[in-house]
Amino acid sequence: MLYLQFTQKVKEALDGGHVFEDGAWLTRLSLHCATQYLRALASFEAGIIAGVPQCWAIAFQVTTNEQATILQDLLLAVNTQLNHDLAIALLRTGIEDETEKRQRDLESMHSIFVAELQPIQGLLAQKYCQFFKFLEVIGGQLEQMVANFAYTRAQNGAWENALSLSVAQSEVQRGVMIQEMDRRTTVLAQDLLLRGLPASAWIIQVLRHIESAYSGPWSEWVSA
Repeated sequence: MLYLQFTQKVKEALDGGHVFEDGAWLTRLSLHCATQYLRALASFEAGIIAGVPQCWAIAFQVTTNEQATILQDLLLAVNTQLNHDLAIALLRTGIEDETEKRQRDLESMHSIFVAELQPIQGLLAQKYCQFFKFLEVIGGQLEQMVANFAYTRAQNGAWENALSLSVAQSEVQRGVMIQEMDRRTTVLAQDLLLRGLPASAWIIQVLRHIESAYSGPWSEWVSA
């Protein structure tokens, strides 16, 4: 749902013609991002795990096995899209010419994305913490997990990674760089899943129970 909302907002901005300097370039970038996600998902669903980046594999696995909360599902997807997919999409779309204009358009798209996501994740974190007031450490961990996810830093990192990929001396070197991006993104995914927190599996299951107790769409539960 969030991705659809974001896509619709970007489309509205493109149709308006006053937000982006190069709408055609941004459209290609969006398509490359979507293609990476769809290919990873298709490989995962087909059981071809070797064809799935580790950062996407962990996101798909915990979602399929119901081992993550709504908030974690959101952040895991965002983590992979920003810290892994975006740099590759930028490389394939091309950033060598009119670099400053490309960067401004990326920042405009990023602003739309954050504006759609932050209110949702903030409300989710607040709802979870209401149920864990008796465990201050857990509430603090949840709030810190959200606060530590630096969207602007991730976007800037994607741009720098794309520049590095574009000047790689060979496809082999570029492949090694992409593998390292995947590794770093996977480490962050582990942090988002609270893997270092004692009883994290129990905490997540309790939060999932809280979520499932509401019979309507999760978007209505968030804003209730």
